[in-house]
Amino acid sequence: MSDLPWPGKILAAVALGAALYHACNADIGGYDGRSIFALKARILYQSGTIRGEDFCDTQRVNFNPTYPLLLPLLEAQVYWTQGGFAGHGLLLLLLGFPLGMASILAAEVRRFDDVRIAALAGLLLLLTPIMVWTYEGAGMSGSADVAVAALFFAGVCEVSRWLEQPGWRPAVSAGLLLGAAATTKAEGMLVCLTACAVALGIGWLARRIRPVGRPWRSALMGCGLVAAAVALNAQVHRGMPNSPYYPSYLSAALDWQWLKQLADRPWQVLVFAAKEMFHIADWNLAWLCVLAALVLLRRGRLPGRVWFWRLTIAGVVALDMLALTITPMHLEFELLTTYHRLILHAFPLALLVGCEQLAAAGWTRSFAAVWWPEAKQYRVDPPAEVVRMPEQSARAA
Repeated sequence: MSDLPWPGKILAAVALGAALYHACNADIGGYDGRSIFALKARILYQSGTIRGEDFCDTQRVNFNPTYPLLLPLLEAQVYWTQGGFAGHGLLLLLLGFPLGMASILAAEVRRFDDVRIAALAGLLLLLTPIMVWTYEGAGMSGSADVAVAALFFAGVCEVSRWLEQPGWRPAVSAGLLLGAAATTKAEGMLVCLTACAVALGIGWLARRIRPVGRPWRSALMGCGLVAAAVALNAQVHRGMPNSPYYPSYLSAALDWQWLKQLADRPWQVLVFAAKEMFHIADWNLAWLCVLAALVLLRRGRLPGRVWFWRLTIAGVVALDMLALTITPMHLEFELLTTYHRLILHAFPLALLVGCEQLAAAGWTRSFAAVWWPEAKQYRVDPPAEVVRMPEQSARAA
C-alpha cells in the first residue's frame, strides 16, 4: 500500500476496512460455503474423525463425503482455536486468499515494471467485485473457488520461477501449492493440474519453454509432491460412499448418445461467455481489458515464463468451456451458477499476463511518464534465453 498514490491508498483502505468489518461481524452466507465446507468443518470439529457416522452417512446432512478436505480442515482448526462455532473467524481466514493474490500479483509485476504500477495492479485485482464481495461465489461468501484461484496462481508463479532458474526451492514450493489446490476442490485437481501439465508439455514440444541447467531432480521432487497430495486425498476417502446427488460426471457426460445431441451447445456457451465480458457487476470489464492488451504490439521476444502463463490460461478456459458444454445438468442453470466460479481460477493469472503485455508494449511507461515524471527506469528481468553465469562467477560478482 505504501507504493500506491494517495487516491489508491484511500480506495485500498475503504475496501479492506469494509471487508474486515464484514469478516468480523458476519458468518458465512453462501450456500457453497455453508452446505459443503463449513458443514464438514463442524463435523470434523465435533467428532474429530472422518470415519464417524455423521460424516459417512450420505442419507444425513453430509451428502457428499468424498469432497476434498483441505479447506474444511483449516476451518475446523479455526473452530478449535475459538473453542466453538463462533463462525466469524472463517471469513477472516478466507479474506487471506484475496489479499494473498493481490500481494503475489504486485510482486510478480515488480519483476518487469515500476513498483507503483505493480501496486496499482494489485489494487485493481483487490477491487474486482468477485474478490471481496459477499454474493454467492465471491470471496467473502465462503466459496472455496477463491482459495483454489489463490493456490493455483501462486503455484503457477513458482513453476515459472523454476523455468527461469531451476532449483529445489521453487520446485518444492510449486509442488506444495499445486497439491494444495488439488486437495481444496475437485476442479483444482481435474482442471488446474491438467492445464498446467499440458502447458508445460506444449511449451516444451514447441521449444518455447526450456529450463536451463539440469532441472530433472528438482522437477521430480515437485511432481512427487503433487502426486503425493492427490494420493493422500484418494487414500483419505477410500471406502467412503459416493454421493447419490453427485453421480460420476465422466460416465454421465462422455456418453455417445448424449454427446451427439450437443451440436448447438458450444455456440450457446461462447455467447454467454462473450456477454459476461461486458457484465460490470462481476469482473468490471477486466477480462475485456486483458483481451484488448493482448492485441498490442510488444517490444522484444516473448519470455518462456510468459508462454507458460498464456498456455496455462488457455488450458484452464478450454477445459472449463468443455465441461460446461458436455455437462449433463441443465445448461442455463450450470452457466448461471458455475461459469464465474470456474473462470475465476484463471483470473489472477490473466491479469498478470495483461500487465506484462502492457509493460512490453510500453503503455505503462507512458502512463508513468504522465503521472510520475520522476519515475525510475523499469527493472526488466533478462529473458529466459539469456545464458547465465556459472555459480563461481556469480559468487565472485
